[in-house]
Amino acid sequence: MRRRRQLAAAVALAILALSLGVPSALGDAQITAVFRDQYGSSTYTIDQGQSVTFANSDIDSHNVTANAAGPDGNPLFQSSTIGASQSAAVSGTQYLTSGSYSFYCTVHPSVMRATLVVTSAGTPVPRPGGSTPPSSSSPPSGPAPVVVTSHPGKKKHAKRHKKHRRKRHKRRKSHRRK
Repeated sequence: MRRRRQLAAAVALAILALSLGVPSALGDAQITAVFRDQYGSSTYTIDQGQSVTFANSDIDSHNVTANAAGPDGNPLFQSSTIGASQSAAVSGTQYLTSGSYSFYCTVHPSVMRATLVVTSAGTPVPRPGGSTPPSSSSPPSGPAPVVVTSHPGKKKHAKRHKKHRRKRHKRRKSHRRK
């Protein structure tokens, strides 16, 4: 019984250490996901030009995705979706200028939201292609997002198919009665 308590205490300490956000060798700063579908903090702060890693200390898969889009239409910064006890680089943070940038987890968008604050200290890395990121206070420029809808004929087809199944089912019932 005593061994179980010691093991439980060791596991708890390990989880606590991971959730404190100790920076890893992958980057200068770290965003963490903690148990149960949350970021470890509502606000993270970096200097311009700093790179960021994302560490998942939760049991579910998570990621980091900026709300704002960059000049190419993709999120200003993002990580890959990673599983428990994994780390990944958050690409794009090194290009950010000072300001506040909201981000979320695409797997749990309604509950996992936070803000990345970029200070004026440091120098942002020039974005490939020479374009600068939009200011966090102004809306992103560029083409409007494309909304993909389902094929309009699919609903009609599904209704016809359902109606056909009902007719076939009625015919089978009538055959059984005879």
